[in-house]
Amino acid sequence: MQPQQLLFRASAPAADASNAWRSSNPHHLPPLLSRSFVTSAASSRSPGDSSANTSSSGSSTSGTSGSSTSRATGASVDAKEAAKFAALAAEWWRGDGPFAPLHALNPARVRFVRHSLAEALGLDAGAPQPLAGLRVLDVGCGGGILSESLARLGADVTGIDVTRENVEAARLHAAADPQVAARVRYEVISVEDLAAAAAAGTAARYDAVLASEVLEHVARPHAFVAVLGSLLAPRPGASVIISTLNRTPAAWAVAIAGAEYVSGMVPVGTHAWKKFITPEELALMAGAAGLQVWHAAGMAPLGPALSWTLTADLSVNYIACLRRRAELQQEQESQGQELQGLPGQGQEQGQEQGQEHRSQGIAAAVNGGGGGMEAPGMGLP
Repeated sequence: MQPQQLLFRASAPAADASNAWRSSNPHHLPPLLSRSFVTSAASSRSPGDSSANTSSSGSSTSGTSGSSTSRATGASVDAKEAAKFAALAAEWWRGDGPFAPLHALNPARVRFVRHSLAEALGLDAGAPQPLAGLRVLDVGCGGGILSESLARLGADVTGIDVTRENVEAARLHAAADPQVAARVRYEVISVEDLAAAAAAGTAARYDAVLASEVLEHVARPHAFVAVLGSLLAPRPGASVIISTLNRTPAAWAVAIAGAEYVSGMVPVGTHAWKKFITPEELALMAGAAGLQVWHAAGMAPLGPALSWTLTADLSVNYIACLRRRAELQQEQESQGQELQGLPGQGQEQGQEQGQEHRSQGIAAAVNGGGGGMEAPGMGLP
């Protein structure tokens, strides 16, 4: 089976997407935005990509709690899943603990986040702190692994989790690095309660909303995606970024059989294969929420050292950037109009080439400007 590609088409209306994919793709995956692709990410990393630095954390000790109980509630909260991770709260920052694979995966997802937000919001991904000034929400933040990295890249991060034990673990770790801790606050609250507060005007909205390795653990993923979208700030380019596991035999073999039963890297029962989300399902959930998959990449380990990279293969772990559908359609129409006036360009051809131009820009951004697709300022430090 051929690897599933990095970039999805961002222009197909969600209502028509399912039938279009099924008729054109034997694996029932979204059609491609572009075949121009660098198959693996460069190995260089910025300081913000590393999660192994235990001197900093994604939490502020001054962060408030959203509940006086040990666990927040919400429509998407799966009580069994919350209890499972609460029991592991003391293990978040153990280098050889059950979250070691998450630490290893973190540089790849941070790279995707950095370049996706830079491309969407017109930032310089190569700057020392490219996310400076951005308000970022990390939903299901756990012990703060991702929140830390985003704070080191300059973002003002709010990390939320439904389990107090996780938040306390993150706060404790944050105390080791006051500079990072000053940029992050944690709260014990469900995303539904936070969205209700935002709707009432008592909580902020965000330039980016992230849910990494969370979607496969919630009770109502379709409703969860919609709530994530409702927390986006009105600024153009605001994005939802989701990483999760594809529901494929390969994902079962790697994440469950291999990681849980063979190697014992994570506790048995950490994952439920039936709760994994295919890229097509994610795209349909996004469409129902007024969002659209802008682009996506697979994430895969490079070898026994568990160093992960971005890849074309979405069959196991993957990460996707979602933006408002109306905004993407407007961008596509604008690009088509710009190219329509060129000699030999019809409207349809102009829109097609405009989409290809956007595709190359995104691919260059995510993959460090490689493969002959230059994107000024988008290369890695």
